[in-house]
Amino acid sequence: DPGEHNQALMELGALVCLPDRPLCGSCPLSGQCASFQKGGPVFAATLPPKRRETKLESRIEFLADHSPEGLLFVRDPHSRFLKDQWMLPARISISGQILTEHWRGAPGKQLGSVRHTITRHAIEAVLLPASPRVRIPGETLTARFSLAQGRKRAASSLMQKILSILE
Repeated sequence: DPGEHNQALMELGALVCLPDRPLCGSCPLSGQCASFQKGGPVFAATLPPKRRETKLESRIEFLADHSPEGLLFVRDPHSRFLKDQWMLPARISISGQILTEHWRGAPGKQLGSVRHTITRHAIEAVLLPASPRVRIPGETLTARFSLAQGRKRAASSLMQKILSILE
């Protein structure tokens, strides 16, 4: 599962591969690690400190479009986030600039929200109900799945957090 693999690598970096004092002796990947082969903690001490990157404030508005056939999902090979993955239709903006827009119109009142971080993006993700005024552009690849099927197809932890609002 790609999501679990990503999560495991992030936890490894947060708990074992620490920048100022790596715990190489307890790392399951030390045999394949270039830093370990160059001296592990001794080599890490010679590296300059990483520069802190500025967090980008991002907002993703996901749309919950229910019908008897299921919940609407889209797959967008051009999206900045969740590229080519099944997700709910979204309007994605960074610092107020819209980058991706899978739907147009005025949705209903917010159903819920979550905070999430992807690399340097501090994301506020909200879930909005579809209304008759909302339309999905015809060129967007779409499919309808039950909530359970959608959970299986949506690989990202952000999408899993959003889908949990519907449960």
